[in-house]
Amino acid sequence: MMASGAGDRKNGGENLRRQYEAQTSKCRFNIMTGFFLLGGLSGCGDDFAKAERALARKDYAKASALFQKACEKGNAKACHGLGEIVARVEGNEKKAAGLFKIACDGGESKACVSLGYMRQAGQGIEKDEKKAADLYKKACDAANAIGCRNLGVMYEYGVGAEKDDESALLYYSMACGMNEQRACELYVTLKHQRTKDG
Repeated sequence: MMASGAGDRKNGGENLRRQYEAQTSKCRFNIMTGFFLLGGLSGCGDDFAKAERALARKDYAKASALFQKACEKGNAKACHGLGEIVARVEGNEKKAAGLFKIACDGGESKACVSLGYMRQAGQGIEKDEKKAADLYKKACDAANAIGCRNLGVMYEYGVGAEKDDESALLYYSMACGMNEQRACELYVTLKHQRTKDG
């Protein structure tokens, strides 16, 4: 019985080791492919969850350290969270832009919007309205309502994209369909203006 118990413990330990290796390899795999696990795995999600709790307590130093760990393990949301702290608390827009790019490339649509704002305004990164529009489009394609709304604004005013009211209305409509209230208002205003002018 004792030998069997020892064997069970050994096998259990081996299984745990394999699970850990599988989890950490998934984290590394996600970094390489741009697909990120957002919680649920030790080492991938735990640091992120702890960072969010620290951020809620306004413990920026702890949140920053935990987001950094999670970001390095391939959590795109963590890279975005770290970028927000770096931009808003530390005031380092150049570093924040780099983190937003990593997160956006990793599939975090909010980071694409953040980087789009910075590209549009030339904050911490070279101003490029066309690239800003491309970033909003990428976010919109990932069902980010703010990305769709911002892209609509760029089409309406011909900033970073050729002026095109039909495209503006399309993107406002998409954002409005995702409950982005400002986009609904912009849609109604532009539709009314076109009716009045036409």
